Amino acid sequence: MRRPWLASLLLLAASPLSAQRACEGATHGPSRDLYCIELLPVPALGEAPRGEAELEIAPGPFTIAVTRDGVHRYRPRLTLRNLPAPSAIDPRATTYVAWATTPMYTHWTNLGAVTNGTTTVREVALDQFVLVISAEVRADVIERAGPLVLRGGSPSTRLQPPDFQEFAVGVLGLSSDDPVLAEGHDAHAAHARHDANDSTVRWTTVPMPAGFAMLPAEMALRPTVGAALPRATPGTATARRPAIVTLEDG
Repeated sequence: MRRPWLASLLLLAASPLSAQRACEGATHGPSRDLYCIELLPVPALGEAPRGEAELEIAPGPFTIAVTRDGVHRYRPRLTLRNLPAPSAIDPRATTYVAWATTPMYTHWTNLGAVTNGTTTVREVALDQFVLVISAEVRADVIERAGPLVLRGGSPSTRLQPPDFQEFAVGVLGLSSDDPVLAEGHDAHAAHARHDANDSTVRWTTVPMPAGFAMLPAEMALRPTVGAALPRATPGTATARRPAIVTLEDG
């Protein structure tokens, strides 16, 4: 006896999960924000350009697509809105290009040209990554050279502190030859100057073991208020330098 309803049920079960778009109002779906990345504009462009990236599972015979090393394989589906002409961002630019890069921005992969509307780009196989849209001279450029337009981190990047990228990339507004940043790189020299009874009162970096330093941007951080040293007043104890004292019974 044929059971057409059973065949229909099987076909429905075999339908791809992408039939229910992760970025299209599926508020009752399981963990929508694990598959939908909001792409935010850089501050210089205001709030007009927007977009989302839906992390579709790369095609394959299994429910979850992974590489031979166990890294998830995604095929991002980008939906972009209100992008101006590329030449409005950079006079030399002719197209927008989507990129996938690591959270430390050490490796960039060209995912293909994108525009307003929906575009499925090349596959991404990274545990943690950042999607970036930039205005480029050509769509086939190997290295990103144009200005950034939109960016958004994969859900897995939430495991990092919110200010991690600022610490890793650098202090905004400081150049490499800035004296504050230079002092941050050389923490021991900064403390040596402070210990030499320098008359100028200023903030110094955190003492670090010899040959070891924190991230450059973290070493260059300074409080926004001025530095001040305590002054001895009548009735207060006099501050002394630290010293090693041998203790005995008693």
